[in-house]
Amino acid sequence: MGHIFQTTRVVIWLIGNSDYSNVRKPGKTFKGDLTEEQKKKKEATYLQYKDITQAKKDVKDMEDFFKKLGFTEFFITMNKSYDDLDDEYDKIKKILRETKKKEDEKLSLFVYYSGHGCMDTTTKIMVNEKDPKEMYFALE
Repeated sequence: MGHIFQTTRVVIWLIGNSDYSNVRKPGKTFKGDLTEEQKKKKEATYLQYKDITQAKKDVKDMEDFFKKLGFTEFFITMNKSYDDLDDEYDKIKKILRETKKKEDEKLSLFVYYSGHGCMDTTTKIMVNEKDPKEMYFALE
């Protein structure tokens, strides 16, 4: 019979992005807010990103849920820049590397994200950055 993976440590990374002011184009219409006439003329049909007011509450609700279950090790990242996310990810990768060296410790990492995102070959979260190179942060 094979070995059963038994977690001895759980790290939870909760990420929320509610502010997308830097990625919106000023004076443009949200795709979902077009009039029937604009839709017929195919005006402003690119995707516009609205703020997600629920994201902060989503992250808080998840934190409260996991705390009720007894979990204590959290990384909470709310409305951060690409560089801030990268810094948090580096801290988590360090924990993963350190855990891998220990025979008696088995780690589970839970990642939760509330906000805009996309998926092509990897899962990416959308960050409030003007620079298109830093607009998406890959989680894989």
